[in-house]
Amino acid sequence: MILVTGATGNVGRHLVAQLLEQGLAVRALTRHPEKAQLPAGAEVVAGDLMDPAAVRSALEGVGAAFLFAVPGSAQGFLAAAREAGVRRIVFLSSGAVVDGVERQADLIAEMHAEIERAIEASGLEWTFLRPSIFAANALQWAWSIRASGSVSLPFPGSTGAPIDEADIAAVAVQALTTDRWVGQKLMLTGPESLSQADQIAILGEVLGRPIPVVALDPAVAVQVFDDLLARE
Repeated sequence: MILVTGATGNVGRHLVAQLLEQGLAVRALTRHPEKAQLPAGAEVVAGDLMDPAAVRSALEGVGAAFLFAVPGSAQGFLAAAREAGVRRIVFLSSGAVVDGVERQADLIAEMHAEIERAIEASGLEWTFLRPSIFAANALQWAWSIRASGSVSLPFPGSTGAPIDEADIAAVAVQALTTDRWVGQKLMLTGPESLSQADQIAILGEVLGRPIPVVALDPAVAVQVFDDLLARE
């Protein structure tokens, strides 16, 4: 049995489907099973990584687990995994993590690095997946394109290599089911480095119309972000 946490996420959903396609037994952990809409054949169970009872129950009979990052959950999950006899953890980490430094560059990287350290110390087999930019991140521009036909960005020339979430899941399948990448930290990228402006231009080609990119003052972008947080 393979446990997939974060099963309804951008990667988890693909992973559940791909494991089932290989005829493997899959248990999917989600907070809202009634809304999961996962493929038939998956054993969908309720709970989250901060619920010790749900974690223990979900890990019963599991040999390998795909772990989605939730702050503060690693130690409890790993203790329950050892108790349940889980052999291997494949962790969806972050491409922002840098090895060999005392402190990571930001809170997101530090959170992932902390979980990596806990997994390494657990005595379980492990593989860390460190994807760069998720292709699905482009969805953040959808509302602006619909509303104004353009996108405003503070750094339109910043580059990255977006990777399709299905490709991340395909690597996870191999890490969960073979010994190929045990003990390895895998940097995952898409096939091409693209600026944000390049990505928006590609969206424009698909939509059949140009999408203007407006350079936004970084200070203004920070204020807009703060305003959005204040409304939450």
